[in-house]
Amino acid sequence: MTGLLLALAASCAWGLSDFLGGNRTRTTALAVVLAGSQFAGLATLGVFLVLAPGGAAASLAGLGPWPLLLAVGAGACGVTSLGLLYLAMSRRGTAVVAPVAAGAAVLPVAVALVRGESLGARAAAGIVLALAGTFLAASSSGAAGGSAGAAGSSGRDVVALAAGVGSALGSGGFLTLMRYASEAGDPLAATLANRLTACALVGAWLLGRLPDLRRTGAGTLGLGGLVAVLAVGAADAAAEVCFALASRNAPQSVVAPLSSLYPAVAVVLALVLLQERPGRRGGVGVVSAVAGVALLA
Repeated sequence: MTGLLLALAASCAWGLSDFLGGNRTRTTALAVVLAGSQFAGLATLGVFLVLAPGGAAASLAGLGPWPLLLAVGAGACGVTSLGLLYLAMSRRGTAVVAPVAAGAAVLPVAVALVRGESLGARAAAGIVLALAGTFLAASSSGAAGGSAGAAGSSGRDVVALAAGVGSALGSGGFLTLMRYASEAGDPLAATLANRLTACALVGAWLLGRLPDLRRTGAGTLGLGGLVAVLAVGAADAAAEVCFALASRNAPQSVVAPLSSLYPAVAVVLALVLLQERPGRRGGVGVVSAVAGVALLA
């Protein structure tokens, strides 16, 4: 039960992070949002490691060569997935992107089944309901506002769809690699290694973009933007810690789908905070996702 709760917590935190990050990227350069949130997440993780019992000892020394390699790969997949997700959301929003992102659980579940994990009928039904509910809830926003400005938007849709597919693949790779890195070594150390990798990659990208950002002023952040970017990073780091710990306490075939409910969480936040109407399909999706979670628990 602990693993399931941690996986759900990861999903909620990722949903919050994606909602804030996607909305912020509409007005601020992607490189700034991504770099700022990743370094904010690293600081959050550092505080957690200091405060958590035994966390200060959970340095990279807690990982062998193989878990370290897996965690580094997870960091590369994760930050690439986030960049593509924010890009897609800035171009077309949740209506096009979130349903595609909901497929992130397919890869880790497939890998888990190939490696011999089994699913009971109840768990299988729960996964189907949860993923179907996520798809319906996430795509509900398109019904209300998808037709506005449809003319001339097909190119943006194609780019958003391609970025969404790439984000789902990257997120699936992250979930898979982090699962096995956390199994083979200390989960907190694996989370630290993946975060350091992400910061190194996005930091290098930001440095390359600095001349353009200075010329255009696209990287300017006001106080509200700074707070939003810090919140994106903090929520993302909290989600990664929860997922790493969940991976040690429950099967991947269950943890991955529960951790992949974040598109529905992002849509619920949009419905509440941006006053979007869920529609009938969105309501059915939320009920389906909740029923699926209940079956998995």
